[in-house]
Amino acid sequence: MCLGRGDCRVFVRRNALPTPEQFDHRSSGDGTRHVMNFDENVQAGTYYILLRSEAGYRGLSLKVDATPEE
Repeated sequence: MCLGRGDCRVFVRRNALPTPEQFDHRSSGDGTRHVMNFDENVQAGTYYILLRSEAGYRGLSLKVDATPEE
């Protein structure tokens, strides 16, 4: 979840740096609140996060909640 002032987009890519053109997941939402949910079949790896804004943002909070399989 991405919260704050402004319009920040969130991009995620597994095992590589994301760009607005190359990503595995992109946030849905508009304005200051974006939520991204992954399905149950998430593959192991390193996930990189890109926060991008055309007009800037302030007071940004990024919350990541991950529960690995047992």
